[in-house]
Amino acid sequence: MIYQLVVIQLFISSSLTGLIWLVQLVHYPGFVFLSEEKFQDFHKFHSKQISWLVIPLMISELAAAIYWIFLETNVYSWVNFIFVLIAWLSTFLLSVPLHNLLSQGMMLNTIIHLISTNWIRTFTWTCKSLFLLFCLLNRNLFL
Repeated sequence: MIYQLVVIQLFISSSLTGLIWLVQLVHYPGFVFLSEEKFQDFHKFHSKQISWLVIPLMISELAAAIYWIFLETNVYSWVNFIFVLIAWLSTFLLSVPLHNLLSQGMMLNTIIHLISTNWIRTFTWTCKSLFLLFCLLNRNLFL
């Protein structure tokens, strides 16, 4: 059961990793190329549309991480949970407040701050995906 749960988590984590790299390298830097007149409309569109992808994945990720700890409390389940916790804290303490500021209008310093702080989530989800891949490649962890 744990092995299948880790496979599901790797799928979720890999999805979030791909998505965050796209946002980090394309979407957020692209904000600076928008006119001030179009910025609020695009930001509202971006925030609404990305939420359809991110919210279900993040909730599933959290639920799976908690379930793993419930099934088997060990260093692997806790490391996985810590990655999730870092991503959630970074999202709700850094990214969401910055997006709230940007919803009021284009602010170059806020965009730059969003890009720089988003590396935390980019790094976290990338490391989490690699960690889960390591767990799956070492099947003896599940014996």
